[in-house]
Amino acid sequence: MKIIDAIRQSAFKSLFSITSAYRHYAASIRYKIILLVVLAILIPLSLFGAYMYSFIYYNILEQNIKNELKHSIEQMNDSLVANYRIINNTFNLFLSNQVIRSNLEELSTQEQTYYLKARTKLDIETQLKYSVLHDYAWNSGLLKSVFVFFDHDNYYYLLYNYLPNERVLKDHVRFYNSAKDITQVPTVIQPSPYFNTVYLMRDVSALITKNSMGKVVLSIDENIILDSYHNIIKNKNWKAFIFDEQGTIFFHNDRRLIGEKIDPRILSAGQSSLIQELSIDGTPYIFDSKKISDMNMTSVILVPKAEFSSNLNTLISYYLYIIVFAVLLSLAISMFIITSITKPIQELILHIKNIHHGNFQIKMPQYKYAELNEVSSTFNDMIDKIQYLFNEVYKHQILVTESELKALQAQINPHFLFNVLETISWEARMSNQETIYKMVDSLGKLLRASLTFSSHKKITLREELEYVEFYLYLQKMRFGDKIQIEKFVSVPTLLDFYVPKLCIQPIVENAIIHGLENKIDKGRVSICILEEKEKIFITVEDDGIGFDSGQIDLNEAMSREIKKGEKHVGLLNVHKRIKLIYGADYGLSIESSIGKGTMISICIPLDRGDEKHVSCNDC
Repeated sequence: MKIIDAIRQSAFKSLFSITSAYRHYAASIRYKIILLVVLAILIPLSLFGAYMYSFIYYNILEQNIKNELKHSIEQMNDSLVANYRIINNTFNLFLSNQVIRSNLEELSTQEQTYYLKARTKLDIETQLKYSVLHDYAWNSGLLKSVFVFFDHDNYYYLLYNYLPNERVLKDHVRFYNSAKDITQVPTVIQPSPYFNTVYLMRDVSALITKNSMGKVVLSIDENIILDSYHNIIKNKNWKAFIFDEQGTIFFHNDRRLIGEKIDPRILSAGQSSLIQELSIDGTPYIFDSKKISDMNMTSVILVPKAEFSSNLNTLISYYLYIIVFAVLLSLAISMFIITSITKPIQELILHIKNIHHGNFQIKMPQYKYAELNEVSSTFNDMIDKIQYLFNEVYKHQILVTESELKALQAQINPHFLFNVLETISWEARMSNQETIYKMVDSLGKLLRASLTFSSHKKITLREELEYVEFYLYLQKMRFGDKIQIEKFVSVPTLLDFYVPKLCIQPIVENAIIHGLENKIDKGRVSICILEEKEKIFITVEDDGIGFDSGQIDLNEAMSREIKKGEKHVGLLNVHKRIKLIYGADYGLSIESSIGKGTMISICIPLDRGDEKHVSCNDC
């Protein structure tokens, strides 16, 4: 692996050197040609070498790794996992014992008298002796003790040698006290700090309430587990794990890690059935895993990658020599050929430098080589175009300056117009011309709203209706009693919700201009505002001359630019703005019949002005 890493580092250094040389001689055609020729030889060789390396590594080395890891993990599962299956069956034997369960339940529900404690101890320890008579884990020596804990002071046990041992009892109590409150995992596992023993603890819970009645603690002989491991894995650099779904380590060749949480990278990678690579403390490992479905566990073996790659060193060395020789040979050939070709280019560079210093009057001469003549002709044309563009840019800058001045003037005009209208309105009021004052004031507010209009700006419904009032006032001054206005708001609080600015006024304007203006008799315009299912429905209805609603395709308007002067342009613009702000579920709907009138409905959500109802079209 050191040689492979050296090759990779050498390749990166070579690439960096080539890049630096290219930048340094970027103005030199000669060195560019040399570089291109070298790369033309080096890249195919590198690709071929990479293919050969990949073929050797993935088809020979990886196959050997896969076979050896698969064989080792199968052996580990057959031996180590078999022991844990035996322990699991033994756990189920004690957890399902009716005598043990009934005694623990009685102890938790009745007064703990001396007689009850003594009887419970006799019953449970007698059951423990009977239960292990034909238990393989006990008879094989794998199981060293069985403890049933009710609490810190009340526990019942059976030792493999049947002789009470004060140190053993204290160590079991210590483990119980340290692990009794751990409820996140079904099985708590922890090695003993004083004996070659691994403790496993499970909860005895009530069948109906699932409340804890006690704990069952098994201690297994660590030497038997390790003997099984060493019979399979003879290399001390290998690492073996067995862990459950929560990542708790049930076996590790380093006993200090038993009961700890596994590296999250191994836990996530253990879900895959493929052989993978992982770096631990700077050392790369190759590992394989296998799911133990009946126990909800996973076994993993990690092997240092260096142990599998040593056989590649000789082959990689030969490959490196070939690459270096090919590069040197390509450089020598390239220098010889290019030197004989690029001599005229040196003369070309001298002319380019003269032009670089600002003398645009110098033209490049003609050469005897067709390629160089083409370069000369192209460069001379370029100089002529530079002079032409220089003049054009100068003229364009003058036009830009004039445009900026006009833009400033355009900004001044609206303010001038507002000031004049305000002056006229006050003059009318001072002259007691109240009607003229109101008309000019309404016109000014409408103009200000239009000139400060933004397609995404929103105002309250109350403010929008004020703009409608300004417009209707001006129209009533024009038409007199010919137009009757009706307004209805179902809930006054709706006026505090937000709507797109100038979304109702264009529809009212459409109703008067296209509906009532050409009507001989009097006309009516009604505005109705309702709330239903978190939506606001605004209906503008007139009894005018009507039109063919098929002439307006609202959906088609969303996919094209709306032209100024187009019929019903106000309706189309409002519909498009509502769609862009609130999304495809909202917009206008039109119902109209010739000779009967028109009804246009706006549907928008209840908008509280908190940017919540903004379509993704705006994002």
